Amino acid sequence: GPTVLAGPTPAGLRLPPAAPVTLLATPLLSPARLPRALQALWARQSLDRALARAMGPKVLGHVAAARSCAEAAQAGQVVYADHADLPVIPASNMKLLTATAVLDRLGPSYRFTTKLEALAAPADGVVHGDLYFVGSGDPLLRLASYARSIPDGSNVYTDVTRLVAALKATGARVVTGGVVGDETRLDSVRAVPGWSAVYGEEGDVGALSALGIDDGFATAGPPVPGSAPPPVQSAGLLTRMLRAAGIDVESAPTAGTAPS
Repeated sequence: GPTVLAGPTPAGLRLPPAAPVTLLATPLLSPARLPRALQALWARQSLDRALARAMGPKVLGHVAAARSCAEAAQAGQVVYADHADLPVIPASNMKLLTATAVLDRLGPSYRFTTKLEALAAPADGVVHGDLYFVGSGDPLLRLASYARSIPDGSNVYTDVTRLVAALKATGARVVTGGVVGDETRLDSVRAVPGWSAVYGEEGDVGALSALGIDDGFATAGPPVPGSAPPPVQSAGLLTRMLRAAGIDVESAPTAGTAPS
């Protein structure tokens, strides 16, 4: 528009029209001028190209590219899919799926709690009946010696010996029954179907259990046979630790379910 001068204009004086002042400018083909639908289309195509390259044979190799699957979603909408319906074994990526499922179902503040339970509190230092060793599926239930053998894992574990110290702090000296390992929080499947037996033989994976110590590799030793299931191994190991701490356990370790 015309420029407005401050003050009166002399009579008879005509001012030339002022040139408009340009404050901001955008080129004709600027993305800011494009409708949102076109922007979304351009972004979608760019994402498709980037993910297609990442999933292609030049990056993964021809065999892996043909046997892999991927899907990307945003705000509940699938924005990229490659062999999305192809059934595959996730191998080492299984830990990502497991962690995602746990966070989704249990939440980030969930705590696994392993318990020692009895029908009654110790009386005069005596636990009458069995002592129930109840597992919650804690994947980090370990002995300090095992934790130290794992790179960078010495401080990231649940120390099972704390249960022994806690029981001793109650003044318990005798358990008239035995330690009963309770793994009923989870099912009794010991290995993933389809896994090669060599995985266990070479120490890649231990037996699965809701009450497994040292990633399922811990064994109690005699008189518990090496073929005993994880809850018996864990109960036997705890029995040995209790006796070493001066708490007499009168019966042999077994597996079972803690009374409600």
